[in-house]
Amino acid sequence: MNGTRQFTLGRSMQLAGLLFLSSNLLLSQAASQMAREERRTDTQRKIKTLSGRFAEILAPTDRERQLQADCHLNCAAVADTATGKTVAQELDEIANAHNTALDRVIAEVETSLDDYIVKTVRITDPNLASASAADDLGLILQDEAVQPPAAFILRSPKGNSLLVFYGLNRGMSLTSTSVLRVYAAGANGLRLSDSTSADMDDYGNLEVRELHSPKTGEIWLLVSGQMMGANGPNIRMRVVACDGKKFRNIWMPANQWGWFTNRVTQDGFTVDGDYYRSNRHRHEAYFLAPDGLYLKRPGQ
Repeated sequence: MNGTRQFTLGRSMQLAGLLFLSSNLLLSQAASQMAREERRTDTQRKIKTLSGRFAEILAPTDRERQLQADCHLNCAAVADTATGKTVAQELDEIANAHNTALDRVIAEVETSLDDYIVKTVRITDPNLASASAADDLGLILQDEAVQPPAAFILRSPKGNSLLVFYGLNRGMSLTSTSVLRVYAAGANGLRLSDSTSADMDDYGNLEVRELHSPKTGEIWLLVSGQMMGANGPNIRMRVVACDGKKFRNIWMPANQWGWFTNRVTQDGFTVDGDYYRSNRHRHEAYFLAPDGLYLKRPGQ
């Protein structure tokens, strides 16, 4: 009888211990989620404030309005007799100053997103999904993004990495900044390792697809977009590879005019569609190799 009581007491203590640990774990997860949501809200608010500076930067001064009016009459006229600068030259200087100021704001937006990512993403978590990181960025950026952000996870024996891709509005129509970044795992979590535009600044209808990498420990991406302001579908495509720390360009073909659909295949990708204002149809199949990509011959 005493043995039974001791066994029951022991089991009860074990269960109590498990319940205590479980409750502590749930409380810890809840606190972590709350902290994440608070940081997300703070980042969203900060980026909203930064984006509000676009209108201030681009607001024309009286001098700029006068120059624009003068340019309607004669852009080559001398605007400043002291310097000899023409109306067009002064307007170019103003535009350059605007772009420099916009670049500074965009850099602050990127830094804010970097800070959020390195402080919230647990790259060592085996259950981490790339969609979760992309959704977070989408919630933060909202209307400031040209397209919904995308994210990819590279799991490698050398360490896991997170790649994110997003396009940012620059406060003016037909302009954008594209951002492709990789965050590598370090001793204290993620850190920004490399960044590129993927040659997609001022492109909309952005699309990024993960290809089946021909090299172990690398991720290969197919990026495409349509030139903003073009008189028709001017399409750019790029293939970019990343080893978890650095990007490198694999494929940078000339732009093509037309409506095309990209499909990922087991060994590469295909491009299908009709050329713009032409009766020609485009069908190209590419296969990937460690040293690059190659166009397949018909029937290959």
